[in-house]
Amino acid sequence: GVSEAEASLNYAVGRNPAAAVRVAGPAGLPPLTRPLAECLDAAVARRAEVAIARDLAAAAAEDRAVAAASFRPKVYAVGSTGVVGGQNVVEGAHGGAALHLNVPLYQGGLRRAELRAADAEVAAAVAAARRVFDDVAVQVHLAYRDAEAAARRTALTRPAVAQAVEYVRLTRVRYRNGDATPADVADAEATATAAEDRDLAATFDYLAALARLGYATGEGPEAY
Repeated sequence: GVSEAEASLNYAVGRNPAAAVRVAGPAGLPPLTRPLAECLDAAVARRAEVAIARDLAAAAAEDRAVAAASFRPKVYAVGSTGVVGGQNVVEGAHGGAALHLNVPLYQGGLRRAELRAADAEVAAAVAAARRVFDDVAVQVHLAYRDAEAAARRTALTRPAVAQAVEYVRLTRVRYRNGDATPADVADAEATATAAEDRDLAATFDYLAALARLGYATGEGPEAY
């Protein structure tokens, strides 16, 4: 089992699976000090899909504004200047300016249909954005709660390890004094080993939960 785990680790980091490896336990666990609201703010600010959903909703709103502007009259200002010269003509400069007002009176409901289509696009973009926001919020909530639960498990397993180690020490003292059997020592050591296994499993779950929370907020697995 140890050899298989070492080969899997080497393969995961891009090394030769048969290379020697020595794994050291974590020196300390990073605390989960950030509140949930701050994690949600980080996800809204950093997740790419949130920015894309916002941009799509903004683009739909701009299209709707363009469609609404088609109901307003269009005003054009036109000007021209020139110089007349030659023979048998009155020479001189001339110029002119005009103001054109374009007011479509009837287009068969085209503009109203375009406005309704733009309203539908806005509603669809807003609904898609809300779905993205909800998905991100759910991911952050689940990851945060998993990290909280894993942190509590690590807090519970550490005292059990300390107690199991102390029990092994006391059992060995009793064995040296003739008050315990080798089976008692073996049972104490097995209990300590099981407690250490549970503590390591809880530590792994906590670190994995922090990595998932970093992915959920868009900050990366090393953010927490």
